[in-house]
Amino acid sequence: MCAQLKRRRGRPRGGSLPSEVREAFWRAVGAGKTPSQAAVEAGVSESTGLKWAKEAGYQSAWARTASPEVHALFWRHVFS
Repeated sequence: MCAQLKRRRGRPRGGSLPSEVREAFWRAVGAGKTPSQAAVEAGVSESTGLKWAKEAGYQSAWARTASPEVHALFWRHVFS
């Protein structure tokens, strides 16, 4: 295939997503979805969702065992 006709998947390199997409992702995580499930629901790749979760410090084992105060602090940080 000619290099000029070859298309890349996903958004153009260096492009950015609207903030609403990331907010939809975090709402889905907050509703109990895994980062992979939340990413698909928000319309981004699973790897993007996992990257966002990792950057925010999300850890599934921690999320299940943390106190309500820690959860509240985490979500305030995510949406700040």
